[in-house]
Amino acid sequence: MFWLRESIVFHLTSGSQPAAFQHLLKEFRNRGGLKEDAYEILKDVRLLHQGDEETEDLILEVMDIVTGFCSPFFKVRDNE
Repeated sequence: MFWLRESIVFHLTSGSQPAAFQHLLKEFRNRGGLKEDAYEILKDVRLLHQGDEETEDLILEVMDIVTGFCSPFFKVRDNE
């Protein structure tokens, strides 16, 4: 799971768009990762970026992708 955290931080600092995070989350899923674990990682990363409204908004958007509260295009898991 360490690679997911590092990849998320990299994409946040690189100004990546939500589609890049969707790709990471699909890779995490394909490696057997659970959405609960991805969500916890994002919660931790969000704490590191408190006060940076733009980054925090993006993290919240990615958290929505993890939970399936997003457009069908961004869904990571078919059963959501």
